[in-house]
Amino acid sequence: MDEKQLLLKAQEGDIESFENVLSTYQNYIYNVIYRIVDVKEDALDLTQETFIKAYINLKKFRGNSEFKTWLYRIAVNVSLDFIRKKKGVEEQLEEISDFRTPEDIFDDKVTRKIIIDELNKLKSEYKIVLILRDIEGLTYNEIAKITNTNIGTVKSRISRARNILKENLKKIPGFINAVEERG
Repeated sequence: MDEKQLLLKAQEGDIESFENVLSTYQNYIYNVIYRIVDVKEDALDLTQETFIKAYINLKKFRGNSEFKTWLYRIAVNVSLDFIRKKKGVEEQLEEISDFRTPEDIFDDKVTRKIIIDELNKLKSEYKIVLILRDIEGLTYNEIAKITNTNIGTVKSRISRARNILKENLKKIPGFINAVEERG
């Protein structure tokens, strides 16, 4: 029997005819899937899934294309779905690994409060440029316009403010080491 006759019998429910057709394409489909997913065990599972989907949808096959082409399309779709799901799981695992505990959040709030308290102790000329640059993200030109000073003065005030802030934070017992340990 040729492939068309086997497919007609398979569409009528003859599983043996379907298995005969699939045996022709089993290695081909496995190789296609393996090239997409690159994991032997996954490729074997997806090959089986492809054949199950092909059997379930066999009555929809109208013969407008070759059976091999139709089967290939199913295999590619099954593989792409698998990759999307796997990627989604990996992203979820990444999100879980990036999960911050309440202690981490509390530590960040305490750190932020300490820095703000020390920032508030700076002279206003230093505090303003540091806030505009490091918190607001403004450029040196923008800061110079806002403070009505030249860029050189802005750069030197920012540098001086950072050094003063750093020195003041070093004076707080264990603060710099705790911040560095958390990364």
